[in-house]
Amino acid sequence: MKEIFKDDLSAAKTSEAKQTLATKLIQRGQATQGDPAERYAMLATARQSAIDAGAPSLATTAIAALSDLFEIDVRGELAAALGKMADKATLSPTTYKDVAESASAEADAAAGDEDWDAAKRLSDISLAAMRKSKDPVLVRQMVERSKSVAADRQQWDAAEAARAALKENPNDAAANLVVGRYLCFVRDDWDEGLKHLAASNGPAFKELAEKSREAANEPAAQPELGDAWWDAAEKAKLKEKAELRAGAAPNSSLVIDVGGKPNAPSQRFRGAVRSIWLGNDQPGPAPKPIVSTVGAHPPQATLPPANGLGLPQTLDCSAQTYSFDVGPGFNVSGSGKLQLDFLSPSAEKKDRVLWWFGDPQLDSPTIYVKYRGDSLEARIGDGTAAKESMVLRCPLMPAHAQQWGPVTFAYDGDSNEIALLINGQRIEKKQAVRPKPNRSMRAYIGARPGQAVDFPGMVRAIWPGN
Repeated sequence: MKEIFKDDLSAAKTSEAKQTLATKLIQRGQATQGDPAERYAMLATARQSAIDAGAPSLATTAIAALSDLFEIDVRGELAAALGKMADKATLSPTTYKDVAESASAEADAAAGDEDWDAAKRLSDISLAAMRKSKDPVLVRQMVERSKSVAADRQQWDAAEAARAALKENPNDAAANLVVGRYLCFVRDDWDEGLKHLAASNGPAFKELAEKSREAANEPAAQPELGDAWWDAAEKAKLKEKAELRAGAAPNSSLVIDVGGKPNAPSQRFRGAVRSIWLGNDQPGPAPKPIVSTVGAHPPQATLPPANGLGLPQTLDCSAQTYSFDVGPGFNVSGSGKLQLDFLSPSAEKKDRVLWWFGDPQLDSPTIYVKYRGDSLEARIGDGTAAKESMVLRCPLMPAHAQQWGPVTFAYDGDSNEIALLINGQRIEKKQAVRPKPNRSMRAYIGARPGQAVDFPGMVRAIWPGN
């Protein structure tokens, strides 16, 4: 390895050169066949080069590549790498933010696995890095996220104690309430959680859980049931309000806004979008958008029928914001994928949200894709106030700018795994949290609630569906 990359190793003095070296090593380490020690040396060196460069997405990719070939503690390696980057004193505010968000995403994953020690360690790293970004708004958000992880840990502790009590007395109503709330609103295990809530002493939870179990196989009853959960939430306070909203029925109608957040012109996406498709693979025409398309951009792609939303035309988001109805048949928690092509005129390292889909009231995306100049990030979340999510990232070479890049973000509902593919090649795959389609959600292209962005490029051939 040292002989092959001799020039690159000696030239790796700047952050950019170290990132280039790490990318080459990852590509060579993944493609090389034969000597395991040589492959390990290349990927381990790539990991260290990414750490030295302050490039969390590259470090994540290197560690993922190592884990594909060798038995390593992936989460421990990620925490160690991100911790080293957070400890650095010479990174830019944007890079500290990247480190913080990477650590926060992995903390969410650890919490999802009930690996609470790792979740706290990663949350602490995330907060430390975000403080160095000197963005007071984001620091406050990270403080709240750290509190949320701690609160989830407390609920887990309480649920463990309640489970012990239920072994002695399965009809313990108070214990059933604790376990039911933990399973439904922290673990997203509604089948088991509703059983416990129905046997609890929480008036609103008990009644709604009983109705939900009775109507589980009655699609026609779901809208009325969703209204009942939502009405109960409106009367509740703080934590109970968020939990009751999470129980809203899955067949509520959805609305998508493309190109910006409603009533927020400053967050408008100023590129172009085309060929949006949202739905399940079923026969039938795609629903009609409620706004007209831009005449200057005729249809440029043919998409299969969708049961949610399909748009073959180009949308010029620099001219206006777009909104679309999404049919109730779209199953966001079922197996599906989001495909899109995007073109950026530069590789400037700045957050560029391409697709954001979730509940704007909770600012908790169910699916989003973000372009950062040197990397692409795709995230899937549970879409609830708990904001549990899993993120995938891949590095992009500078040459990617000014070229169309096809991206696929896939979710397998059976194995509960997500995968990210660039140019048809799988970059990364992970276990994921399961999204919940049980409240009104919106989709934004070029912006997310509470974040002003200005993506100056183009997006086309968007196809989200099952």
